[in-house]
Amino acid sequence: MPPVLHATADAYKTAKGTSVNHFYEKLFLLKDRMNTATGRVLAQERHQFMASFIERFLEEWNVGEGSAHGPAVLVEASSDASGGNELRSSGSRS
Repeated sequence: MPPVLHATADAYKTAKGTSVNHFYEKLFLLKDRMNTATGRVLAQERHQFMASFIERFLEEWNVGEGSAHGPAVLVEASSDASGGNELRSSGSRS
């Protein structure tokens, strides 16, 4: 199930996405929403930790490429300057 960046908080709360989607739909967006310099530094470190975890998880999940389990493309979520959200594909992970 591909991640979806929901237009409203209510849409997010009622969504039936996976636990992995939660990283893309919310957690990976947090670093761009910090208000203080210290918060931005801590958030960047935590973002890198989460990104490494998800990358490793997806690599392990996709062992034996032909598997019907899990996404084959890592998608990066970020907030844009206007406060909106976007998903960017980093390409196939063969």
